[in-house]
Amino acid sequence: MNNTDRSLLWTNNAAASGRIDWKLLDRLVHDPDEAQASALSERRYREMVGAYQRFRGRTGK
Repeated sequence: MNNTDRSLLWTNNAAASGRIDWKLLDRLVHDPDEAQASALSERRYREMVGAYQRFRGRTGK
């Protein structure tokens, strides 16, 4: 199992068991002073937001 697989397994398990603070995570993703401020480029930020939205969709949150 590679690191990406381990990360996906951990995040899916964390979501399923209620260990994710969705309010905090949403703020970190969308607040202009957080992820957007530290993104390498606007394109990379949009990719991260898309991945976050897909993750939320898979978890039903």
